[in-house]
Amino acid sequence: MIILQNDDGGCADQLKVTRSWHAEYAKYHGYEYVVMCEKAPVGMSPHWGKVVALKKLLRSLDKNSVFWIIDCDAVIKKARKEDKLDGVLLPEKEFALVKSLPILNAKFNSGVMPIRVTDMMIDFFDQVLKLGQIPNNKTPGEQARIIDLLLKTPKLNFQELDSKYNNYMGSKYVKTPVIRAFHGEGDRSKIPNLLTLAMNIEDF
Repeated sequence: MIILQNDDGGCADQLKVTRSWHAEYAKYHGYEYVVMCEKAPVGMSPHWGKVVALKKLLRSLDKNSVFWIIDCDAVIKKARKEDKLDGVLLPEKEFALVKSLPILNAKFNSGVMPIRVTDMMIDFFDQVLKLGQIPNNKTPGEQARIIDLLLKTPKLNFQELDSKYNNYMGSKYVKTPVIRAFHGEGDRSKIPNLLTLAMNIEDF
């Protein structure tokens, strides 16, 4: 299994905090940790680089393989080192997202995504990138398009991900999550410090 993170050109400070730990966590469980540096297509926000990266990985792996793509503003907590990511995505499922709180515009959050390599998922993300940003949508970047297409693709075997695997201010609170994230939580320059605290303090 692979854990993927993508540096869209603005993640160096965040990866400086988490990269060696994520590599250690992956090695401990027999996973592979991969950092890609894919940029968004011209005219699209930097977040779209993540879609470019995962599309490449989808086409390079064997069918039925599973990988997790984790935004650079998220970290696997050291206190949860024993927690495995393989098996979280159920065998019959292709894709999972954490549900957002009802107060938010977005129904789900795409900051952490376990994905199974299938023809359906390859086509899904091809379409996400082809269709691009939804005009005048309040949800930034690629997330709005992913959610919109997900809701229009009933044949996709979707799983709602437990919020402990992408615990952020817009999800159901978990005191000791496996993955703590800081999606949209203020000044980006403060994220590295928040990641350091979350990585090392169990209930932060």
